[in-house]
Amino acid sequence: MSICLFYFTVLENWKHLTPEINRLSPEIVEEHTEEAITFILAGIKRSHP
Repeated sequence: MSICLFYFTVLENWKHLTPEINRLSPEIVEEHTEEAITFILAGIKRSHP
C-alpha cells in the first residue's frame, strides 16, 4: 500500500524540488501507476517461484 501512497505523500516536497514537472498530470500518474504495478508483481513473482 505504501508504494501507492508514497507518491502522493511526497508530492508537496517534489513540487519544491522540481517545480517544472506536474506530477499530477494524467501521463505522469499513469507512468507511476505502471511502475508501481511492475514493482509489486516482481515482488510477488520472486516470492512464489
